[in-house]
Amino acid sequence: VSTPWLTERHGYDPTSGGRLRAAGAAAAEAREAALAMHSRELVRRAWEALADAQEADGRPHDALASYRRYKAMSDSLLDAAMLRRVATLEERAATERRERQIEALRHAQALSALEARRRAAQRDAVAAVAVLLAAAGVLAYRRRRRDARRDEVLALTDPLTGAANRRFVRERVARESDGGDGLAFLLLDVDHFKRVNDTYGHGAGDRLLAELAGQPRRAVGGDEVVVRWGGEEFLVVCRGASPRAAAATAARLRGAVAAHAMLLGGDAVLRVRCSVGFAVAPRDAAGTRWGWEGTVALADHALYAAKASGRDAWVGYSAARRLTAPTATPAPEHVAAWLASGALTRAASHDDGSRSAA
Repeated sequence: VSTPWLTERHGYDPTSGGRLRAAGAAAAEAREAALAMHSRELVRRAWEALADAQEADGRPHDALASYRRYKAMSDSLLDAAMLRRVATLEERAATERRERQIEALRHAQALSALEARRRAAQRDAVAAVAVLLAAAGVLAYRRRRRDARRDEVLALTDPLTGAANRRFVRERVARESDGGDGLAFLLLDVDHFKRVNDTYGHGAGDRLLAELAGQPRRAVGGDEVVVRWGGEEFLVVCRGASPRAAAATAARLRGAVAAHAMLLGGDAVLRVRCSVGFAVAPRDAAGTRWGWEGTVALADHALYAAKASGRDAWVGYSAARRLTAPTATPAPEHVAAWLASGALTRAASHDDGSRSAA
């Protein structure tokens, strides 16, 4: 504080006592000004200056009171500053915690999204594998079914001619042998087939059999079954055939074979003839239709009769009344006895002069 200001405001006296009184008055005025300004820091400093002036002026009691006010103001300001600093630090800490929580939440959300994608991909992969396994299972099942059907067809088919074989008759036709009326069996045998093999070779004979296997199919049509019975012999199974229809079928078979010409090379062709014997399945005394073995045996007797009549012919047997065979395969003497008694009727191609020259 300048000397002129003290002199003007507080009657400054250059003596020591005057200086102390002027300093105390200035400190008190500064305190009032600081209070008017609402500046707690200036008020604190003013209390400190006033306490110093009072102590120097020999007023310890007043100085102690001023120092206490100064100390309380300092503590208050210090506490306020400390509180502000603590509040600032707490706010910063809270902000950092929120930021860490937000970052942790984002990280957790990213992990959750990644896990969801992983699970979705896993589900998709499992679904794809399941679809592939199901498709593979279906394909394997279809392949097994196809292979089974192929194996079954191969097992029931003659490899040379593509016709059915004896096993087919045993497994399929046997179930139908006791069915409805008119189950007829026709045996076709190529006449003098050995001459074909001897003259043209077994390869030509096999090719001839393969070509002839298609003639019964074209001649009979419908649901009839063509079987390679063995060697040059074929069996034709006709369902719902009366004796008259069986005779007509036998005539068509013979005509189809006779009309077939196998090319040998160049202009040469090979023609053969055949003999046919048939039987319409009889019924026994109980009304049960004969089994296929007995009926085929009866057709075989008819074929033998056709061969004996000069070949290139057909002969057929049908029952005029119920017949009980003494064995599963009736012998020639049984057939002769039945024919003699009229129990078995016979039809033949040469009965009406229709047999062609061999």
